[in-house]
Amino acid sequence: MAIRVQIYLFQTMNPDPTVPRSKLNLQIVLVTIPDANGISPSIVTENNIKLLFEIQKKVVGIRTNFSGSMISLTDICMKPISQDCATQSVLQYFKMDLRNYDNYGGVQHVEYCFQTYALYICKHMYSAFKAPLDPSTALGVFSGNNYSEASAFKVTYPVNNAIDKEGNETRRAVAWEKAFIQIVKN
Repeated sequence: MAIRVQIYLFQTMNPDPTVPRSKLNLQIVLVTIPDANGISPSIVTENNIKLLFEIQKKVVGIRTNFSGSMISLTDICMKPISQDCATQSVLQYFKMDLRNYDNYGGVQHVEYCFQTYALYICKHMYSAFKAPLDPSTALGVFSGNNYSEASAFKVTYPVNNAIDKEGNETRRAVAWEKAFIQIVKN
């Protein structure tokens, strides 16, 4: 099965109009290529999830120099609840750790989480950053609640920055974002 990778940078506005801040999010989208009949197969397979883990490993390994210190994703990502990045990814069903893939039950675990995410009945369904993950934030191209038929993985990295400010926080984030874009394009 062929997969196409796309990179997006998008801006979201702070919902509080009195705060002149916006967020820049980085997103990688992996999409299955349609077959000869124009049908895109499901992306929710063992091979594709493991490919996503490989990509995540590269992203976590990105380091770039900013004013003499090395910056990584953990230095610039949003951490709303815990010390873990609030990355929106199917990999959160495994706490972003490949070692949990087999321990939790692989693809069957993901499909179970898709069906029951709103019930919070399984401790393994919480993300590494201690929050539940709505499958619609990490998947694309599916009908209704048929998440298992999705033909796209969306991985979003919310980044701590203030686009309209030129402080160190923004410059650190921009330096890392540039390194991210170069690595993901390769």
